[in-house]
Amino acid sequence: MENWKFLLILILFLTQCKSTKTIQKEENQAAVLTNLAIEKLGTKYSIKENEEGSHVIVFKTHKRLQDLMGTVSFFIYEKSSQSSIFEDKLNAGSVNWVSDSEIIAVSRNLKEERDKGKTPTKVYYYNVNDKKKRIAK
Repeated sequence: MENWKFLLILILFLTQCKSTKTIQKEENQAAVLTNLAIEKLGTKYSIKENEEGSHVIVFKTHKRLQDLMGTVSFFIYEKSSQSSIFEDKLNAGSVNWVSDSEIIAVSRNLKEERDKGKTPTKVYYYNVNDKKKRIAK
């Protein structure tokens, strides 16, 4: 009977140690993400995590009074490597998850650039697993 008590105490002890390690790992990942975001974007930024929780879009919108839509600076943070895997700046743009592994980024040219013959809108997809950018048609 005492062996069962000892085994039960041992199991409880080991599961508590594992929980502590998991919490510490998550806190460390959050600290790395926060430091990287502040370094690249400053203190006021937002995040959009994919459903799986493996990647995060970290972004900041800069808007002047005369702008209808702001410029979006962003990067994609990969939790497993604890690093930025892609970054860009979108003029009057937006960035969102379209699936668990792919983002869509939209950038609009200003009127002056459109007058010079540039296309009004650029759209691309970025796959976080393949680390490849694909231009939308």
